[in-house]
Amino acid sequence: MRLLLPLTSLLLLPQVAAAADPLAIQTIGDEKYAEQIVAIADLDDGGYAKVHFGISNVGPGDGKAACNFLLVDAKGRAKSGEKVVDRDGWRYDAKAKSLTIGDCTATNDGGLVMRAKVPAGFVEIALDAAAKRERAHDAKIGDDFYELDTLVKWANATVTIDVDGDKRTAKGRGYADHPRSKILPGTLAKQWFRFRALRGDDPRLVLIRFPASGPVAGWHEAKEGRRDPLVRALLQPGPKNEWRARLKGANGEWRVTTTKLLHRSAPVEERGAVLGSMISAIVGNPVTYTFRGELVERGSKARVPGIIEITLTDE
Repeated sequence: MRLLLPLTSLLLLPQVAAAADPLAIQTIGDEKYAEQIVAIADLDDGGYAKVHFGISNVGPGDGKAACNFLLVDAKGRAKSGEKVVDRDGWRYDAKAKSLTIGDCTATNDGGLVMRAKVPAGFVEIALDAAAKRERAHDAKIGDDFYELDTLVKWANATVTIDVDGDKRTAKGRGYADHPRSKILPGTLAKQWFRFRALRGDDPRLVLIRFPASGPVAGWHEAKEGRRDPLVRALLQPGPKNEWRARLKGANGEWRVTTTKLLHRSAPVEERGAVLGSMISAIVGNPVTYTFRGELVERGSKARVPGIIEITLTDE
């Protein structure tokens, strides 16, 4: 089910995760278990695309899987679609190194290709870099765990679209990651903040977790691959759904500000009153806001545009 939140990373230096195919999805007999693979593309025409594959045991039924897409054009008009299947409706093929959920497919033969084909149409994101697991976050609470592997940090993207009469191919830059978790979202964090500058010659990634209690954790990464752990981070809401984050690491200080709301995703609300109330008793009401925004570096005064995701785990 689409109750899988875009999550982020702690203060770990990059390292290669245990050898495993990037598209391998596992099943674990735990009611809190969820796993997902996500690809996004910031398009040259001003649009934005996201394709999501995931499985979850949260709510009614174990091992359910979902495939969905989000497409936002340059004028802010959004289209989305989803397909949910039972355990027998999806499979990972280790020999072919491919993942299939209903009619949706993900392959990693020289480049990562994720195709979300659902009743509303299809969106395919093709990245020109092969997916490789790099561990970006490990967290444990008791016997439960959360893990995040980045798959593709920065790559050229080709997005093929056939949704509600909109048939076209768009170019841009993309990113992909693969989280898995046995920790409920509200237990792991109260807020998540992500900034991804994918286009241009100054790519950046910012990932921050704001826990319910304890210190904020996160990092800033630039093109060189240097990940700078944050020693301080503050996220402030403003009027009209505007947000500002202030960050400080050993190698710099940054301010990230939202400029335009692209989409609001509230998966529990979208399930309807009956099913939504059943699930919200477990996970609350997670809501993700996607914005365009800008990072400003204090020292160099560099201004870097990108995509911002802010997740409130119980709005």
